[in-house]
Amino acid sequence: MPLSLVSAPVLGFDLVRHPNGPGVAAILIRAMQLQPVDLPRFGRPFPASGPSRAQCWDAIADAQASAGLGSLRGSYVPRRTGDRLSVLETVADDLVRSMIVDLDDLRRLIGAEILAWTDADRNAAPAEPAGSAGLTGGSGHPEQAVLDAEEALFDAVAAQWITGLWPDGEAGPEAVALTGRYRAAEAGLGDRPVDVGPAEASVAAVLDQLRRCTDSDRARLRTIGQVMRASGSQWAEAVHDASWAAYTTGRVRAAAMAQLLGVQAFRAGGFDATDGAEGLWNLVSGHLQACVMGDVLSDETLTTLTRAWTAAFGR
Repeated sequence: MPLSLVSAPVLGFDLVRHPNGPGVAAILIRAMQLQPVDLPRFGRPFPASGPSRAQCWDAIADAQASAGLGSLRGSYVPRRTGDRLSVLETVADDLVRSMIVDLDDLRRLIGAEILAWTDADRNAAPAEPAGSAGLTGGSGHPEQAVLDAEEALFDAVAAQWITGLWPDGEAGPEAVALTGRYRAAEAGLGDRPVDVGPAEASVAAVLDQLRRCTDSDRARLRTIGQVMRASGSQWAEAVHDASWAAYTTGRVRAAAMAQLLGVQAFRAGGFDATDGAEGLWNLVSGHLQACVMGDVLSDETLTTLTRAWTAAFGR
């Protein structure tokens, strides 16, 4: 099934385990905040003195191949071989490090989902933000502005995604160049509100609690997570119900925004990739879904999604 905003909890599961997950989430959050007047800002060309976009992608592909990473889907560390213990360790590594999502999924998510609203604007009159002269790269055509924005956003996401999977985790000059257009455009956007639906206060409280987690908070949530793993099938059904409710009530973007903010708060709160792989992201993600959709979910679904968080922190 292709990645979509409806399946944002799945994307979140990857991002809390990805070394640069919060950075990817930040770009996607920004993308979801864009307005028509913002699109021309992404039209800056690559600097003539630096590598072209094609050269950047060629260099990244070469680095990926030389590092033995293979496909970006699946495990991004070399698989170990040997005795049974090594095999078990490899399985454990895969739970932490294997990605469900790949760059093709992220490209589609940006163009077909996050920027889907631009379909109605491609034939509209050009809209230039104040002080944006020259930002359209000379075309000024709305369709080109959309394409520029999609490309710049994807390049920035891809640079974060790929460099996080390289063994040294360092962004080379090509990755920096790929991010340049996004950074230039983003700098002029300023602070924007985030839309997480009518339960904004509840979502904000959960995110704040998550960011402020102490050692004892993390230990408590980890213990509760271990106890509640047995209810995995119930949790999956409850998340499905909440995702379907988001779709039918028009809150898909609000629910996805809450999940992306949750990724950032999860990592800021001291939780790591192992925590995400061992089920703690599921508890956080489910609780955020319950916050966003709580007014339309059954009591049974709400109880399933909020049980762990309530046990750890109270209501």
